[in-house]
Amino acid sequence: MKTWLVSLLLVLAMVPTASASPARLPASVQIRNAHHDLLLRPLNASRQDGAPLVLYPAQPWRCLTWDTAVTAEGHVRLRNRFSGKTFAPDGDAAAAPLRQIPWPQEEASAPAWRIALLTEGLAKIIDPRTERALTARESAAGLIVTIEPWQDLPSQKWRIEAAPARLTM
Repeated sequence: MKTWLVSLLLVLAMVPTASASPARLPASVQIRNAHHDLLLRPLNASRQDGAPLVLYPAQPWRCLTWDTAVTAEGHVRLRNRFSGKTFAPDGDAAAAPLRQIPWPQEEASAPAWRIALLTEGLAKIIDPRTERALTARESAAGLIVTIEPWQDLPSQKWRIEAAPARLTM
């Protein structure tokens, strides 16, 4: 009986929970789209407000790195290490592009995201206000990132990775 109970507890401990524990997130991360194997960053590493978020090949660059801040609700605020900005949907359309916005003076008003664990080390990144998820999409500008209703698409799955210890650019 005890062996069965211990086995059950071990199996349950390995099952992903509904949300990632932000307390376990590194202070700086790179966010990799699982389908395209590319990292999230502002287009052309821009520091301008309104720059769209795109996917780019992995490099040890600050523009591909996001500092994390956990909210009291367990959500995560993301601040680009290069631009010092965050991002939000551009409007309320069902597939709104994500755009870079200034980091507010009051950190509490910065957008926060829920990171929900999936299987195989993947996660979905969700706007808790709308329940829409970050999604990689083809566009004239390349692979842009939008926020769309969750459809369990490969382009909506992400890996949250510790940033390289040494960053350039």
